[in-house]
Amino acid sequence: MANLQLAKNLKTLREKHNLTQVDVSRMLNISRQAYSNYERAVREPDLTTLIYFSEFYKITLDELILGNPGSSQIRETFLPYAEVKDPVTNHSVFVSQEELELIMGYRKRSVDDQRIIKRFLDLEP
Repeated sequence: MANLQLAKNLKTLREKHNLTQVDVSRMLNISRQAYSNYERAVREPDLTTLIYFSEFYKITLDELILGNPGSSQIRETFLPYAEVKDPVTNHSVFVSQEELELIMGYRKRSVDDQRIIKRFLDLEP
């Protein structure tokens, strides 16, 4: 039997952060249909997905599954990702604060340093 409290909590958290089902599914790299099934209690997410939700919303697994995510139990009210638009495709890309700092640090480097970084990441021969 599906966990109705979990389904309710997922919807409450998503709405609290002014996100659509498409937004959340993209950020967590799952299909919108899968996410919709979680919110409607048609299916339950596996443990790995539950951990992703917990990390995404910065709450414990207990709070996600059993608690009331609209209460003061939530430790932070912001999401750990920022939306960035790809200038070529205009698609949204979601990056963490750490990833954003890495990107900004890369941009400040010289062309030679950028080549070294690309080679290290196997992005350039």
